[in-house]
Amino acid sequence: MSGYIPNANFTVNYNRNALPVVVNITSNNTGQLIINNLSAGLYSDFRVTNAQSCTSGTYTGFSSIIRPPGQSPPTNLTAVPNPACLGQTIQLTVTNDIGATYNWSASSNAAGLSATNTNQATLLPTVAAGYVVSVTKTVAGCVSSAATINVAVSTVPATPDQNSFSVIHPTCASSNGVISMSGLLPNTNYVINYLQNNVAASQTVLSNGSGTVILLGLSGGTYTNFIVINSAGCSSGTYAGPVVLTDPGLPSSPTGLIINPDQVCIRSSVEVSVVNTPGAIYSWSVSNPSV
Repeated sequence: MSGYIPNANFTVNYNRNALPVVVNITSNNTGQLIINNLSAGLYSDFRVTNAQSCTSGTYTGFSSIIRPPGQSPPTNLTAVPNPACLGQTIQLTVTNDIGATYNWSASSNAAGLSATNTNQATLLPTVAAGYVVSVTKTVAGCVSSAATINVAVSTVPATPDQNSFSVIHPTCASSNGVISMSGLLPNTNYVINYLQNNVAASQTVLSNGSGTVILLGLSGGTYTNFIVINSAGCSSGTYAGPVVLTDPGLPSSPTGLIINPDQVCIRSSVEVSVVNTPGAIYSWSVSNPSV
């Protein structure tokens, strides 16, 4: 209310929603009486009394203070990617409402939240964990309730190196070779991608209690470009290799087969021989066991 003596004490009587209210006020330098901290309602019947107890007439007109409707929480809160891998930047967005400012928060400082008052923010987590991100919006001084989203961040598998590998070479031109790879989490499912003689291959394996995975059923050849992928889809770096499995192959057939004599009478002995290969073991058979 204006038009009063500056810097003077006054008592103001009025009704709020038909209930009487009395406040003591000092006018400002321009002669205004300011009543602060009012809630929504219908205000009427204003009277002003000065320090000499002289009272003005009553202004019966109504003044309304209307509380704006409560703000709804931000909509369409998204986090991309989610789930994410440690080291990835996660983009957070909500629908942008005209005139709104936004306040972002995360459940831990390790979430690496970076935000201003806009409808966008980012996470760059430093620890693999689950995080809760919250955002409120403010319009005309009114703060909404929060929208929230859960963000899952997983570890990245260790990149294999040459010390990670041990092998069992295949034998006899078969697929019984083995490559073991250590340095992973114990009792964890992984997909191992690699090239076998420059052809893409993959195995799904469970690491043992020591964090070692075992690739079975391998034939001789050159294995390269190993990549480890965990169940969250997080990939290690690539170990170029190579890891080589050597297969001696099948031995050649015996040579120099000699039967002496080649024709004999019944119950006579026959000497059969081949050229001896050092280290070889020979298995003999005949078409008729009675011979």
